[in-house]
Amino acid sequence: MLITLSIMLTILRIAKNDFVSLCRTAADSLKACNPEQVRALADSTKGSLKTIKISHDSKDKGLIEVQTRLKIKGEEGLHEKLNAAKNQLEQLEFKNWATALRANAGVPL
Repeated sequence: MLITLSIMLTILRIAKNDFVSLCRTAADSLKACNPEQVRALADSTKGSLKTIKISHDSKDKGLIEVQTRLKIKGEEGLHEKLNAAKNQLEQLEFKNWATALRANAGVPL
């Protein structure tokens, strides 16, 4: 049991020394950082993020506008084609009707 306690104490001393060393290294790293530089970088990053967000929102709005125009133009094209097809059908129906009348009457073309 004494050996186990001795080993545990040794492990704790090593862990404590490692922790203290790690804390010193972290403190040294923090001292090396320039707080003003970090703050300026953070402000610059926030400004860039805001600019990118505005640009994204603007482009998203533009995309919606273009999609709406394409939908309208596409539908206009379909309506024009439908109207042309209806007109052609009416003409063919009239010609068919006139041909049927002449055929029934025995009138040559």
